[in-house]
Amino acid sequence: MEFSSFKSHSRFLDPRRNFAQSEVPSEIRVDPITQRTSRVCHFSLPGIPPFDWENLKSPAKKGFCPFCPDTIESVTPKFPPDVIPEGRLFEGEATLMPNLMPYDEHSAVCVLTKAHVVPIEELLSSTIKSGFLLCARYLKAVREISPTQEPLYGTLHMNFMPPSGGSLIHPHMQTFATRFPGNLHRLYLEKTKEYARDGQKNAFKDMIEAERQNGARYMGQLSKVHALTSFASFGLLGDILFVAEDVRDWFEDGVSQLGYLATLVSRTLKFFADLNLISFNLALFSGAPKDGGFTSFALLTPRLFIDPRVLAPDVSALRFLYDEPFSVVYPEDIAEKLKPYLKL
Repeated sequence: MEFSSFKSHSRFLDPRRNFAQSEVPSEIRVDPITQRTSRVCHFSLPGIPPFDWENLKSPAKKGFCPFCPDTIESVTPKFPPDVIPEGRLFEGEATLMPNLMPYDEHSAVCVLTKAHVVPIEELLSSTIKSGFLLCARYLKAVREISPTQEPLYGTLHMNFMPPSGGSLIHPHMQTFATRFPGNLHRLYLEKTKEYARDGQKNAFKDMIEAERQNGARYMGQLSKVHALTSFASFGLLGDILFVAEDVRDWFEDGVSQLGYLATLVSRTLKFFADLNLISFNLALFSGAPKDGGFTSFALLTPRLFIDPRVLAPDVSALRFLYDEPFSVVYPEDIAEKLKPYLKL
């Protein structure tokens, strides 16, 4: 298991220093499992101002919301009786229903709360867990009625607030079952299978053991779920990686670990809030019985507008078209600051 990186410096005559020569470092890191590259560079962002959550609650800002209690029953769809006999699924305040704009044959949305506006630090572990469990129930149901012998991969993702791509403020997550896992998902499936076929141990187990020994990015464990920062980040501000040891599928053999994952996610969101971050993406990755060597994991990435005045996003052509992520913070620094919040 190798953690490769390549460091360099860029030289230029700096107008901020009366055109004296400056050297700015950058680093290219190689993910130990997938071998994809990610850059650590720039190291400068404008300050992130506090966000006015109360402003979102005004009628002018809210507008029409299909997920609020006064509309959800009448304007959201129900499942056919042969899929979910009761039409929708419920757990605590959460409601799961069909996605009006589906990604695949079996596609659902889970509304997490009755409240329209929930500040990021108030997304409780119990709320997140209810959503996870409803998605697991739904995926179990559609797998049972699927006529195909091919495995249906369960996906679960969350876009919280507009910087993440979320078009609705009301907290929700999405899930769908598919025979065609996404590109990154498929890359992890392929690379972990290759690693196992070469006579090596489980790739994620080896990575966790190496990270635990290194200590710079590893933050601890809650039940089977390990928490660490990604060596080669996806997000501009890095990302948090949660690995469920000895779990192949979050939604089958890993259901008992979803509550622990929810706890770690909720604690991380409090860390984000203290940095004035209001938005994130979350994605869960699972395997199928045929995917030897795969271990379930989740990625949590903070999102932001680089300059809120002009709604400048944190994804540029480098990330979006070249598929080359870059981060302006070191994963090791994130881990050091986040670790006390996780209480592990």
